[in-house]
Amino acid sequence: MRTVLGPFFAVDADLPGTLAALEAWRLSGRHFPVCLATFVLGSQPVASPLALLALILTRNLTGRVYEVMAAASPEMVWVGIQAVRPVLIAALYPLYRAVWQRELARRKREGGERVPPPARALLAITRPLPKLGGWS
Repeated sequence: MRTVLGPFFAVDADLPGTLAALEAWRLSGRHFPVCLATFVLGSQPVASPLALLALILTRNLTGRVYEVMAAASPEMVWVGIQAVRPVLIAALYPLYRAVWQRELARRKREGGERVPPPARALLAITRPLPKLGGWS
């Protein structure tokens, strides 16, 4: 849950993967109640009907049908997660923007970014990715 904002930091804020994961960890910890609420409420419009459907389908199963459904449950969970992702991503993007803007303002007030020594060492051994195309 704490790294769910990492892809937004990597793509939108153009941070290296190591820093994107670190920022996601730090900022989602700093704003944990809001991040958790966004995660839960953003998943709910799709997750609730899917959970209700699963409950209805599995309620009266017996014998061989129950065994087949039990064997297929990991794949069905994966399908549920994939169904929730588009709605959740749309809910998380405004959260990322608000959290990142607050963090940039805080850094401006306090005089810059502080990268912990372990992350600094990891960044030193990774090479930056080239800018492809005309994107800036």
